[in-house]
Amino acid sequence: MNILTKFITKSILEKKSRAFLIIFSILISTTLLVASLGISDSITTNYRNLLKGSYEDFNIVINSNEKAQTPFFTLSNVHCSNIKNNFKTCEVSGYLKNNDNEQFNMLGTSLNDFKKFKNIRLLKSKNLEPFTGNKLIISESISNKLNLKLGSKITLNTLGKENEYIISAIASNNSLFLSDSKEKFTLVTPTETTCSIYGKNVGYTNLYTSIDKSNINKWIKKFNTTNPNLSARVLLDDSNLESQLNTIKTCLLFMLCIVLIMSTLIIYSSFKLIVLERIPLIGTLLSQGATKLSIIITFFKESFIYGFLGGLIGNILGYAILYLTVALSNPLKNQGIAAKFNLNYIYLLYGFIFSVTISVISSLIPILAIRKFPVKEIILNNFVSTKVSYKKSFIVGTFLIFLSIASHFTGENLGSLRPYIMSLPAFFMCFLGIILIIPGITILVTFPFIKLSKNINVLPMLALNNIRTSKVLLNNIRLISISLMTIMMVMSMTNSLKDTLTEVYKNLNFDVSIDINSQNVDVLKKCSEIINNYDKKTNVIRRKYINTNLNNDFSKKIDLLCVDPNNFKSYDNYLVYTNKNKQLDQLNNNEDGIIISEKNSRRYNLKKGDTISLYSSNSEKEDFKILSVVNAGFMNMGNINLISFKAALKHFNVRYSNEFFISTSSNTSSIKKDLIKKFKGFPVSVSTKQDNVNKDAASSKEFISLFNIFSFTSMLIALLGILSNISISFVQRKKEIASLISIGLSSTGKNLMILFESFTEGLIAFFITFLSSIWTLTLLSDIFKYLVLNINITYPFSFMPWAALSVSIIMFIASLKTLLRSKKLNLVHELKYE
Repeated sequence: MNILTKFITKSILEKKSRAFLIIFSILISTTLLVASLGISDSITTNYRNLLKGSYEDFNIVINSNEKAQTPFFTLSNVHCSNIKNNFKTCEVSGYLKNNDNEQFNMLGTSLNDFKKFKNIRLLKSKNLEPFTGNKLIISESISNKLNLKLGSKITLNTLGKENEYIISAIASNNSLFLSDSKEKFTLVTPTETTCSIYGKNVGYTNLYTSIDKSNINKWIKKFNTTNPNLSARVLLDDSNLESQLNTIKTCLLFMLCIVLIMSTLIIYSSFKLIVLERIPLIGTLLSQGATKLSIIITFFKESFIYGFLGGLIGNILGYAILYLTVALSNPLKNQGIAAKFNLNYIYLLYGFIFSVTISVISSLIPILAIRKFPVKEIILNNFVSTKVSYKKSFIVGTFLIFLSIASHFTGENLGSLRPYIMSLPAFFMCFLGIILIIPGITILVTFPFIKLSKNINVLPMLALNNIRTSKVLLNNIRLISISLMTIMMVMSMTNSLKDTLTEVYKNLNFDVSIDINSQNVDVLKKCSEIINNYDKKTNVIRRKYINTNLNNDFSKKIDLLCVDPNNFKSYDNYLVYTNKNKQLDQLNNNEDGIIISEKNSRRYNLKKGDTISLYSSNSEKEDFKILSVVNAGFMNMGNINLISFKAALKHFNVRYSNEFFISTSSNTSSIKKDLIKKFKGFPVSVSTKQDNVNKDAASSKEFISLFNIFSFTSMLIALLGILSNISISFVQRKKEIASLISIGLSSTGKNLMILFESFTEGLIAFFITFLSSIWTLTLLSDIFKYLVLNINITYPFSFMPWAALSVSIIMFIASLKTLLRSKKLNLVHELKYE
């Protein structure tokens, strides 16, 4: 090990707190990068593993579509020679007698088909063969949870009918029984038994088969064309899941950009301190024959080590976050089944490259500055750093802010396809511009106060002059401002998201919603009859979603919402129309008409009067004329496109709805209980409007918590960076402070000056944040407009007192370090060359 390598190792070990700061900054950025890259893959893989565990090799499900007169079919009705390995079942849902909360899905099948699931083992059986009559196969998990033994009898309620069954076998908790819980579980019975519940002799409602993944979309398209009354689809549609996860991924990347700016400043400041502290040692090395190049390479090696360690720990933390995310999103966690976690190791490589790169680039300027150091002054330990002018950075920053202003005011007119297309670049131009102009603003703001305090008290003048002339103290103001702006954005988005979710339901006129969890035509018909005959309703709105794609392109999803336009007028006060009554009347009178969302209009360049071709899983090309455009806001993430039930019947043969919204003058809780009784035995969910609000609030809780964790992390990074900068400031100003003490500055005066510096830094940062956040939040709102998502970004005024208190505490904590170090200042040592 050569002398320079020993020098690096010793320096890192001696300054553990600084090494921790640099590594911490790098590892946070690396963690966010790895987490954002891997989150989609990890959760999607987990769901794929769950599905494969439940249905093993079967990846396609076939059932009757809306064009079929009955939900039942036989193998003779299926026209496809490729279907070999298959699992046939007649499915029905229901509840346990006297317990509406314990629901089941009953699969009617043959024993031969059941045995095709290789992972299922029959643990116990009694009179299982012949597999006929009211025999049941249950899982070991349900046997224990419901205290059911072999030979036990159980009464089940299905489609409003009660029948008694006998437990004939208990199976292992695999495959079909993998996701069994006390609230929702699977039962297996003979096909004839479930058919008799429907009043049929024989038939199937679902056929599961296995198709090669590389050919799956082509096979589905061909099958659906050949079988017009049947619909084949994949068991798991990755595109829907990935679409939801991309929101989280985008937020993590957005966080990464902000943290990266902070980390860069911290690493830069830290290496500035490292170089300044080691100037005497650099002088010694130069006097002994070392070259500036060898010293610069040594510093870069140190930077590389920090990057390597930060990347190593950041990768581990990123892996841990991904593992935790997968575990929390695991649908089987309540059953005690661990999620299977697969990590793409290329992301760890990206993390290492990223961490080393930001470490080296951030330290580039302080290290390369060694080239300009005068050798004589360094060797004689008489080197003084030069003052830095902020005129150029102020001009560049002002220019970037003006560019962001121009982007905002021309946002709606920058191309008819995607208004506010420059919203994201404009936001970061503004953010960077604010960072660049902070020193200039500080110098301008403090100058008149220096003049004012000159004739009143020398301590404020000295403190203000120190702030405007010290690069590290100016960087403190930058760090505080960045962290405060970040927290302001997080708080604003959190409050706005909560308000937006509530706003959707506030503007829908209903009291109780009914969701039928079945595509079975007979079930839909019977449930519709129950709702139509219900005597405590004042109004009923029915809806149904149909998933289609534009021009047979699976990436261009167009979700159709089937409605009765006349009733929909009184139900919907959320969508933004140009003329509500006129637009819905046009929809009611045109069976080929569609009202599309503004989001899809912009995304696919569609406008009023265009004719579009839509394809569903069970229909060929269906042409619709765009009657008008509405702003769908956050409803279904903006992908709401209205057609009438008359159009749905003509184009997709949709005869029944699976969503109903009831208005009533009676108590909603009692109506809910009453409807649950009426639908007992049917696969129906009943909830009040408040239930829906609570459900959406719960689903967004983790998303909002992610933002909150980030805001506190950014504040922690800022605090550590400020501590580092104050250390730099003290090293740079030791001689100045010693000179002031030597000419009469008292210990109390020195302490007051340092405290005044700290609180003034915080006050200026708070003032800059207060003003700049108004504009950054406006640009943040533009980003949502670009995404065509209506969200009202409001300024979080209620948070300002807490922000002021937090900044005061942080600056007081930071100033304590300087106060303690200044007590140990050796005046003779500092002034011996003066």
